[in-house]
Amino acid sequence: MAEAWTVIGVGNPMRGDDGVGAVVAKRVRGMPGVEHVIDDGDPFEVADLVQGGRRVLLLDATRGGGVPGVVTVWEPRPGGASRPQVGASSHGFGADAAIELAAALGTLPDRVVVVGIEGERFEGTGLSEAVAAAVDEAVAAVEAVVSDA
Repeated sequence: MAEAWTVIGVGNPMRGDDGVGAVVAKRVRGMPGVEHVIDDGDPFEVADLVQGGRRVLLLDATRGGGVPGVVTVWEPRPGGASRPQVGASSHGFGADAAIELAAALGTLPDRVVVVGIEGERFEGTGLSEAVAAAVDEAVAAVEAVVSDA
């Protein structure tokens, strides 16, 4: 049997679309292949959280200037080519920075996959219409990653 994944939903639900990671994380709880779900991943704590797993899937809002609601899946490499800016947190420290920090500390898991959802609005509560409509696609992306591993 394949090793299960730790899923971390990164973001702040009090900052609009930044909370989409937690929304998706709650939806994948109990999914086959998912062992541990953290749906309140403070971006500053993600570097610590990824130490515990060999396979970690991060769910986060992206802020790359693309079409709101677009779901992108990638495996980040420390120091590698950049992807959309991930983690539009209020502190500007998101999943990409946490991955770089974990790599520098020598605690990066064997495999890290990011499912990013392009955000539209990063203030107020609740998701924008475009991001809310993308939640099902993001859940399907998580299912594809954990079933393919």
